[in-house]
Amino acid sequence: MATQEVTHTHRVFKYGDKTFPDPGAEYTVEQVLQHLRTYFPELGHAKMEEKTLSSVEFLRLADRFAELYETAFPDHPDWVKEEIVQVVLGIYVPARRWQVQPEDRSYHIPMPPFVFVGGGVSYKIFAVKKRPSGEYDHLYHAPCPNVHTTGGIYQGNTPFPICSPRNIQTALTLFMEGSFFNADLSSGKCQSYPGDVRRLWADLDGRKRFPLSELVPAQMTLGHLL
Repeated sequence: MATQEVTHTHRVFKYGDKTFPDPGAEYTVEQVLQHLRTYFPELGHAKMEEKTLSSVEFLRLADRFAELYETAFPDHPDWVKEEIVQVVLGIYVPARRWQVQPEDRSYHIPMPPFVFVGGGVSYKIFAVKKRPSGEYDHLYHAPCPNVHTTGGIYQGNTPFPICSPRNIQTALTLFMEGSFFNADLSSGKCQSYPGDVRRLWADLDGRKRFPLSELVPAQMTLGHLL
């Protein structure tokens, strides 16, 4: 019986012995080449050749994604974790104020530092007390509704983009300032109001700093994300 070889539609970009994963289907081959010229000027007069890879050929390249992604995009993610056909990106977000929207009104509130992680269109968010320096640094529940205890964000109607170095910040802003926060998953997110973290938001409206004593341990460390 004849067998049919299955091919992947994921793109991989090669230059010499260097391999770079696809930054996103929204970028044309010419746009990717233009970006790579920033780091490899000798590509200024390069010609492009395209080849369709079999699934076996594609997977042989997958184990190089994590190491080489940062070569192509050194100024974006704080870390890159390789998975078989998906790259997971993580960024550290310093403490700042956000314009958040519960059901009844909006608040301009301070938030603690975050660790924000994305893969595909799925994202996770955790709070931290300072910029992580190692895999044993503790994570805390983000003081926000719509976040599972695992850190996974419940998307609802928010149209999150596919995670890439260029749009992971966009996804974070969509969650924090483009979501309508109801009572879903609002419990267990702060010390003062364990039943509904939005009551803490009302107290913090207009203030400059988030009280780190309000954070609830997630019983996880950064190493669980790496």
